[in-house]
Amino acid sequence: MSENTKGTILGSAFDLFKEKSLNEATIEDVAEEAGVSKGAVFHYFDSKSELAVKCLKRAPKLQ
Repeated sequence: MSENTKGTILGSAFDLFKEKSLNEATIEDVAEEAGVSKGAVFHYFDSKSELAVKCLKRAPKLQ
């Protein structure tokens, strides 16, 4: 697995969290959107909460 895969997961999660609430989106949804396995998501992120925090840190700064 690569940093590219991690970036793909982050991008997919970001899009899903914009579309659905954090509570509605599942790790399975993120994995499907990213085209990876659920295990691959957990390879890079310990939890959905950690994934959400990383998405927020990566998001463009609001002005």
